[in-house]
Amino acid sequence: MLALAGALLACGPTASLPPQAIPSPNSVPVTGVGEGSSTSGGAPPARTAAPPTPDWPPQRSERIAGWVGQVSAQRLFEHIQTLAAIPSRHVNSATIGQAAEYIHHQFEVAGGRLIVSRDEFPLVWDSIPTAQVNVVATLPGSDPDAGMVVIGAHYDSRTIDLADATSPAPGANDNATGVAAVLEIARVLAHQTPRATVIFVAFSAEEVGRQGSLHYIETGRALGEDGWRAMLALDIVGNAAGPAGEGAIRVFSADPPDSPSRQLARFAALVGEQYVPGFDAQVQAVLDRPGRYSDHLSFSEDGVAAVRLIEPLEDPSRQHSPLDTPEHVSATYVQHAAQLALAILASIAWGPDAPNAPVIVGDRLEWSPVEGAVAYAVAVRAGDSLEYQDTFYTIQPWINRALLAGWDVASVAAIGPDGSMSAFSPERMLRP
Repeated sequence: MLALAGALLACGPTASLPPQAIPSPNSVPVTGVGEGSSTSGGAPPARTAAPPTPDWPPQRSERIAGWVGQVSAQRLFEHIQTLAAIPSRHVNSATIGQAAEYIHHQFEVAGGRLIVSRDEFPLVWDSIPTAQVNVVATLPGSDPDAGMVVIGAHYDSRTIDLADATSPAPGANDNATGVAAVLEIARVLAHQTPRATVIFVAFSAEEVGRQGSLHYIETGRALGEDGWRAMLALDIVGNAAGPAGEGAIRVFSADPPDSPSRQLARFAALVGEQYVPGFDAQVQAVLDRPGRYSDHLSFSEDGVAAVRLIEPLEDPSRQHSPLDTPEHVSATYVQHAAQLALAILASIAWGPDAPNAPVIVGDRLEWSPVEGAVAYAVAVRAGDSLEYQDTFYTIQPWINRALLAGWDVASVAAIGPDGSMSAFSPERMLRP
């Protein structure tokens, strides 16, 4: 089983929506369809312009935008430097515990409402028994029925030889960058109260078959924690390739094309447009790079919507080697990746529940009203598109199908009073 696990080793965004609560000049309400508007490109059908209305729902949350602006590139880079300075974070190394203690301390320093804990588990790798630990910080939600959102990154590192626990393995990009992002997001949100519980996790033993995240899921299942709504994994988010890799990030998710994980990836791309304009979240059509997987796989295999965020242009010559050092990491890029992850996380954790799957009733696309929603976003795409290409807004739990003419697939998200947007509903085909 360990041999099989070793063969599956891991590691190894369009225009911004307006922040105001009225439409921009390019976003005009539509009469007769429950107040709809379109804000993105594509080829929407003709529609009748009307004057902006003062009660138009906000198209992003200024509260979330404020948190996004608090993400510090300097703090991120300091975390990366500290973790990379540990000689090795290999599971069998004598120094991996230093990383766990540092992460635990940083969660505690963030303070606020965070509850810090250790999820310990035994591991035997290369015939060597060790005690490993996932470091967890929980931000309790206000609604016990809203479930949990997990954001995680693995902190273990490795060299080319997976049995080598003594050679330098700084792992700056893989994956001190992801851990730094999780720590910084936790710091920014530590004093806030989400609706859904948020769980920040630094996983160990990802490099040896995702043992840390698999143990975390098994433990949670044993405790009856089956309310995971979404999982975000940040793994290799430092843009080691240099200027050519700036401005974009890949979002991997499990098939099929209409899976909850792929829906989460599409949501990530739309949220990126709203909160981190110019940083393109590119939805990928596969689970991950061939033969290489991260901790999101452990969650998607368990039926949880899960995605992996990773730089677009990897530099394999530095991965899993002493060359993976902080000077090859872009602090600005890590900042953008962390901002995107924070926006996705906060939208789900603070927003309303996602609507049920819409249904076609006569000349309408309808769905059940969502408690706490003041409006709905109807996202559409062509059948062969990985991402949503246009978005319409309505204050009713329905929209006229004529407005969606020309599109193949639609999904719906609920919008809260502050502009926070829920995850998307399951998709509905609009035509045969």
